[in-house]
Formats: sequence, structure tokens, C-alpha cells
Amino acid sequence: MRAVLFDLDGTLHDRASGLAAFARDQFRRLGSDLDQLDKFTSRFLELDASGKVWKTEVYAQLSKEFEFKRELGGDDLVDELVDDYLRFYPGFAVPMADALHVLETLKARQIKVGILSNGRSDLQRAVITALGFDRLVAAIVISEEVGVRKPQRAIFDIALEQLAVNAAETIFVGDDPVADVEGALQAGLYPLAFNCLAAAGVIRVSALKQVLEVQLMKGVI
Repeated sequence: MRAVLFDLDGTLHDRASGLAAFARDQFRRLGSDLDQLDKFTSRFLELDASGKVWKTEVYAQLSKEFEFKRELGGDDLVDELVDDYLRFYPGFAVPMADALHVLETLKARQIKVGILSNGRSDLQRAVITALGFDRLVAAIVISEEVGVRKPQRAIFDIALEQLAVNAAETIFVGDDPVADVEGALQAGLYPLAFNCLAAAGVIRVSALKQVLEVQLMKGVI
């Protein structure tokens, strides 16, 4: 195998931890009743639905359930909260355990490495930079930039083209059984299911460092 592609959120990036830390910080700064801090954080994560709901909808609901400082508000409250999220959230990004070590080791082994993510370009790239991943990967493909999303085959093909490798010689590591695992399978890559269910025959890993240990087809890496 000549290449490894990684999903970002939930795989290289511990999105849940970073998002919770941001939510707590945001409400400390902008909320009017700090006794509601834990409730706000929990509700924020619930409404976010692991990133499947955009923040305009999340904040529209939160603004009905929680009070914010008087200098905020009016018809622009939701927009102000979204702007605050876009500005500060990347600074709370948390790498998944061993993420940097794994990327550095693969690069040292002259394995081509890339990141393939569904999401907003500005936000995902800011997170990647904040975590220091940008200096360790040869390709970054984000759905908003290319107009297709996982599990569509086209987005995997774009990543393979950027790395100049074939699907059969590329591992894909991801935590979503449909977008990542099934998508990679359909595109001809060799998927590793990171902390998620997978079809029979797909290897499951519970820690990123296991990617370095996997041996398939006379040694994957």
C-alpha cells in the first residue's frame, strides 16, 4: 500500500471534545445565566447531531431556550452566535489520541497521506491548520470545495488523483459506517473502520496507532 486517507471529524479530530469545550466557553462569554452552563453545553451537542445540523438551526433553537447578554440580541442574535462559532471554534480543536504520531510516522515511512472530509471548507481547513495536520499531509479534499460528498465515489477519486495513487493501493480510515467505510469499499479502497460498525471482512480499529500495525496483503504499510 502506498497511501492512507483519513476522515477528519471523529477520526483524526476529536470533534466532540472540542465542540463541548467551545460551547462552554461561548456561554461563559455570552450567556446571561451561568447556572445554565452545563445544560447549554449538553443541549448544544444534542442539537448539533454530530455536525449534521448547521449552526444557524442550532442557534435558532438555543436562542429560544437560553438567554444571552443584552449587548447581543435582536434580529441578529443567531447570526452573531454563528459568527462567534466560526471565529473561535477552530481554536478548541482537539486531536484524536496518537493522531500526530500516526501522521508523522506515515510521512517518515514515505507513505502518501491525505484527509478527506465532508463539511465547510473554511471551518475544516481552520481545524486542520490548528491541529498542525496541514504540514503532514499531501492532499486535503473537502466536500464543499469539490461539490460531492462521501460516500459518493467521485470524492474518493478526487483524493486519489491528488495523491497520484490507485484505489487498490490506498487505505481509508474513518468512523462513519456509511460515508467512510461503505463509501471507501464502493470506491475500491481498503477501509479500516475506526470505532464503528462495519461489514464482514472489514477490519475494525479502536485506536489510530493500530493503523501502523495493520498487516494486509503482505503488509499494508
